[in-house]
Amino acid sequence: MESSLTELQTLMENPDALRPRRNSLDDKDSTQLRAILREKNEKIAMLTAEFDAHRADFRSTIDTLEMASTETERVYEKRIEELMQEIRDHESRTDDVDSAQYALKKIRCPFGAESVAQAMREVDAYRLFGRTPGIIHAVDHAVASERGGGGDDPGAKTVYVLLPYYKRGNLQDLINANAVNNATFPERRLMLLFLGVCRALREMHHYTGTAGAPAPGAPSEPMEMGHGDEDDQGHGPRRGRAGVPDDEDAEAQEAPLMAPATHASSQPGGGGPPTSYAHRDIKPGNIMITDSGNAPILMDLGSLAASPLPITS
Repeated sequence: MESSLTELQTLMENPDALRPRRNSLDDKDSTQLRAILREKNEKIAMLTAEFDAHRADFRSTIDTLEMASTETERVYEKRIEELMQEIRDHESRTDDVDSAQYALKKIRCPFGAESVAQAMREVDAYRLFGRTPGIIHAVDHAVASERGGGGDDPGAKTVYVLLPYYKRGNLQDLINANAVNNATFPERRLMLLFLGVCRALREMHHYTGTAGAPAPGAPSEPMEMGHGDEDDQGHGPRRGRAGVPDDEDAEAQEAPLMAPATHASSQPGGGGPPTSYAHRDIKPGNIMITDSGNAPILMDLGSLAASPLPITS
C-alpha cells in the first residue's frame, strides 16, 4: 500500500510521465501526411482557379453556339420558305399548261429529205391558215431524228406537229355514234355544220390573208350555231321545245342560215388578189367539231395544193 502511494505521488510530481511517448517514426509519418495533404489542397486550389478562369469562356461559347443555332434555324426557315414559294410559283405557271390538252400528229419521213419536205409543206399549210376561222392551225412543230430506227436510211426523221385538241372528235365520230344509238342529226344542225364547212372552204378557195381573223393560237370558234338545246346535240329528231308552239319551231327551221356575206377580199384592207387552194381530202373524218359542238373545223392539210391544178394527161 505504501509503495503504491509513493508511486502515485511520484507521478503527480512529474506530469510528463503520464504523456505517451512518441518515437521518431511517428513524427516522420505525420510530416509526410501533412505534406501530402498540403500538395492535394494546392492542386485542388489550382484546378478551382482554372475552372473559375474558364467559366466565363464556357459561358461565352455556349451563348455563341445558341446564337449560331438560332441564326442557322432562321436561315433554314427562310430558305425553306423561298423554296416553297418557288414551288407555288412553278405550280401556278404550269396550271394552264397542265389543264390544256393538245393533239400530237406524228409524221414519219423514211425517205430522207423528200419526205421531210412533204411533211414541212403540211406544216406550212397550218401556218398559212393559222389566222383563218374554221381551219385548224398548228400550235408548234419539231423535226426529230429517229434513234436506232431501221430502214435503209439511217438519217430518217420524224416531224411532230402539235395541234389543238377537240374533245368531241370529228364528224365521222358523230355519224358512228348516231348509227349505234339509232339517232339522226337535227336538220338545222346538219345544215349549220355543212354551212361551216362551206365557209372554211370559201376562205381556202379565196385566200387573201384572213383580214379580221383571230390572232394565232386563239381558239377558232367562227360561229356559235344554236343554243345548246338537246335537239341540237344530235340526240334525235326535233320534236318541238317545251313552251314553244310548233309553228314558231317551223319558222326557226325556215329562217335563213346565213345573211349575205361580203368576202374579205372585198373589204378594206383585205389584201391583194385572192389565192386559191384546194383541200383535196374533204371527208367526215377530216372535219373536227369544236367543243361547243356547233362549229366544224377543217383538218389534215397534208393534201393541200395550190388551185387550179394542172392536169397533163
